[in-house]
Amino acid sequence: MNVLTTYSPKYANGHEWFISYSGVGMFTHFAFATHRVSDLRFGDFNGDGKTDVFGVVGNDWMVVYGGSQYWTRLRSRQTDSVANLTVADFDGDGHADVA
Repeated sequence: MNVLTTYSPKYANGHEWFISYSGVGMFTHFAFATHRVSDLRFGDFNGDGKTDVFGVVGNDWMVVYGGSQYWTRLRSRQTDSVANLTVADFDGDGHADVA
């Protein structure tokens, strides 16, 4: 999955996220957020074909689905950061998993 050609942040500068829908348009403001790209992981967590954004937010693991909404809680955090996490479809169900 090419992160820059689907609904994903071009960059997160610690203040704002910018997106380009389908990677063909101009990058535009999506949300104000304090997470940088290095603090995030990317994958298709709900199987809709769009890149989702995963991060540790407060005490939770959270996701932004397809650049269409803001943070949604997945579960209580299992780690303090994403530094040692890997995103892949480990169980073959067509959805990204986190390990």
